[in-house]
Amino acid sequence: MTIGGGAGSVSFIRVFSARMLTANTGNANVGNLTVTVDSKTVAYVPATYGSSLSAIYTVPRNKRAWIVSASIGMSKQKEIEAKIMTKQVSNGNVFNTVGYQTTFGTPIYRKFEIPILVDQKSDIEIRVKADATCAVSASFGLYLEDYH
Repeated sequence: MTIGGGAGSVSFIRVFSARMLTANTGNANVGNLTVTVDSKTVAYVPATYGSSLSAIYTVPRNKRAWIVSASIGMSKQKEIEAKIMTKQVSNGNVFNTVGYQTTFGTPIYRKFEIPILVDQKSDIEIRVKADATCAVSASFGLYLEDYH
C-alpha cells in the first residue's frame, strides 16, 4: 500500500473496506486509492469519497448470518444483473449464487420473507453486471447470531 507518497506493506486475511482517517490536504482524498494483494485490487476508494464502496462481508467464526435484505441501484436507464454470492468453507470454498435479480433502470430493495442463512467463516458478496457507462450501487442487511 502507498500512503502519503511512501510505500509500505501490511498483511491481511480479508479486506472488507478501506477508508481515509486523515487527509494531508483538505478533508478528503484528492486521488484514487487502491489496495492490492498479489497485483489484484481488493479495495478501491474513488477520489473525494473517503471510503471504499464494496458490498462484501465475512461471517466471523462462531457466528452465523441471516441476510434479511438487499438493494441495488443504477445511475442510468440500463439493464443490470445482480447476484448475492456466498463462498462457504464447508462447500469447497467456491462461490454460489443464493440471490439473483435483474432490472432495467429501476432501483430495487428486496426484503427476504425467509432470510438467507450463511454459515460461519463464509464470504458474502453482491456482484453486479452493468453497461460500461452505468454506475451501480448495492447493499445488504444481515443479522449475526452466536452459533457454536
